[in-house]
Amino acid sequence: LSVVGLNFHLKVGAMEQEATVVAEIAPLSTQDARLGQTVRNEVYTALPLIMPNGGPRDPTAFMFLQAGVQSIGRWGNVMGGQDFSTDMYVDGVPITNATVQGEGRNLSFGISVEAVDQFQVETSGTAVMYNGQGASNYVIKSGTNQWRGAAYEYFRDSALDAPGFFAARDANGDKVRPEQRQNEFGVTLGGPIRKNRLFFFVSYDGYRD
Repeated sequence: LSVVGLNFHLKVGAMEQEATVVAEIAPLSTQDARLGQTVRNEVYTALPLIMPNGGPRDPTAFMFLQAGVQSIGRWGNVMGGQDFSTDMYVDGVPITNATVQGEGRNLSFGISVEAVDQFQVETSGTAVMYNGQGASNYVIKSGTNQWRGAAYEYFRDSALDAPGFFAARDANGDKVRPEQRQNEFGVTLGGPIRKNRLFFFVSYDGYRD
């Protein structure tokens, strides 16, 4: 066997296409030292949310996934601030008052999870125009040029539950399932009133326990 060497010479051809990629780094905000995070709709709708006992699904539950937010029961504090000292807004309008300061009852019982498009939480460095430590703003969905709607129902029923290991037994010796019947249902509908100018969006949410 012998080894034969072949030397090829390749010439660079003419360039026919040219692609230019320009990327700019987002500048830091030097006007203030506010810190927070926005949870957009594609993330908000993909996160799992349980149906708690004694109430409908709570749209404020995802707030506790943010850094620096601690859950104290159903509501909590932000960055070590006092309990129930946060401030909540819906489309920029405050919904807190002396009775429900820092709580989410007005929001959780009055606005459906399906009606929220996205929300933002400011955890520190909040401007003085806001009350308390931490502020959250919930943005409601808006209608578009296309008609869109949805119907939904979430339910829990004793017939679908298994009895607990230490469950009590009835007269026949069968384990008794705890009575549990919860239904949360609703519809959403949005569309144009005048295309490209005026839109509407409505939401209904019902809860039976």
